[in-house]
Amino acid sequence: MNWRPWIILALMLGVVVVNSALMFFEKVAGPEQVAQVKDEVKDKLAGLPFAAATRRSNFKAFGLPDDLVDAAATQATRILAQRKSRYEQMLKDAADDVGPALCAGGLPQRYAALAFLVKEDSGKRQVVDYESVTYFETQEWYDPSMVQDVYNEVELASPPREASTAMGVSAILEKQENKVLNGDSPWGKGLGGRWSLDRVFANYPDAKRKLVNYFAFMHVLTELANEPGGICG
Repeated sequence: MNWRPWIILALMLGVVVVNSALMFFEKVAGPEQVAQVKDEVKDKLAGLPFAAATRRSNFKAFGLPDDLVDAAATQATRILAQRKSRYEQMLKDAADDVGPALCAGGLPQRYAALAFLVKEDSGKRQVVDYESVTYFETQEWYDPSMVQDVYNEVELASPPREASTAMGVSAILEKQENKVLNGDSPWGKGLGGRWSLDRVFANYPDAKRKLVNYFAFMHVLTELANEPGGICG
């Protein structure tokens, strides 16, 4: 009698039994567990207070170098001096549109305000001119899922990345969000990547001006929205 087929069959059955047992006892992370692990990586700037007294420290926390911190703080002071009452009324007029962005609870204000403070014209994104803007509305280019993806990539990284907010916002302002999501230099990661705000400024010279204008305007509007009597009150 040829025992070979029976031996092979027995071995195959043994493999099936062992694999079934391993699969039964193995703890495989489901979607809920994966989401829970991701949620454990906290936004280090969560709960940042927006007030005149915190402007410089906030700009620094966003990752701006000292010269741009000074420029953004000066710009914010100028904006309030020239347009405070006007912006208070504009925020009330557009409360339904801007409230979710400027009031705490969703995507952090430093990213959410991109929706109505940045416009796209001729394929380029620019911060709206604080001196000439007459109303706030969500711009057509704004894709909340894309902005959320960039935020997740740069702000919830482990370990935390240097100048993460300036890096993430500059990528969106320069329409280079795909480089962030793909891990391409200067938003690189891993052994072949290179994460560098200085290189962002070298490759995209207008990024400095855009960051100053955006952070100054965003901060002022978030201050006004969250002050007593503001739309977030």
